[in-house]
Amino acid sequence: MYRALSVFLFLLILAEEGFSSTEPERPYVHFSTAIIAPYQMYGEQGELEGFAIPIIECAMERMEMDYNIDVLPWARAQKNVELGESDAFFVASRNAVRDAYAQQSAPLFSGTRSWFFRRGVSVDPVADEFRDQAMVGTIFGTNMHSLLSQSYANVVTKTTEEDLIALLKIGRLDAVFLTDLMFDHTIDRLDLNPADFVRKEAARKPLGVYFGHQFLAQNSSFLELFNAVLSLCSENQSL
Repeated sequence: MYRALSVFLFLLILAEEGFSSTEPERPYVHFSTAIIAPYQMYGEQGELEGFAIPIIECAMERMEMDYNIDVLPWARAQKNVELGESDAFFVASRNAVRDAYAQQSAPLFSGTRSWFFRRGVSVDPVADEFRDQAMVGTIFGTNMHSLLSQSYANVVTKTTEEDLIALLKIGRLDAVFLTDLMFDHTIDRLDLNPADFVRKEAARKPLGVYFGHQFLAQNSSFLELFNAVLSLCSENQSL
């Protein structure tokens, strides 16, 4: 209760100060994202839903700012921010390439990345032999894709988790590298048995929104305000 009141008072002060005279009082924010379930996905009526969407909606409503969300291929969603055609993309973990043209917000939530193998497989995914010989897969354009490309000789990328898990099941891939939520959501939707797979946790990373440097230069108070409301909108969202 005390923390929520403190944040509320901070927002009142920031709102009274407003944005600088050189920027609009209430910028219209153009978000880009991709369908990566269960973070962002389409519901039964074609509406966007998932873990990230209500947090974004909550933050923008508390800030009383208009916005839109464009759904694009993931690599394009990021490129649009780099080119200044979109203001922000989500959800994303941090890397140096993204940092060059955008700044990550406070976390919406954290996510665990893991290696997934077929049942009965017992290997060390960071061993030199595995890095050199194994066929590994992940989602194209993600930070996981960038990480694998730096250290593994044979990387297969797909745009859907279903394609990766299908290749893993038939032995065309030795392992896939996904977040736990992505994997669990997919095998549940495909009605697969979790006992048919082995999971080895690799890392836990915060996932946030990347706002373009161009947008932030024009709206210098925006990110401070956005991060403040996130503390209210994303409580208990460590996944």
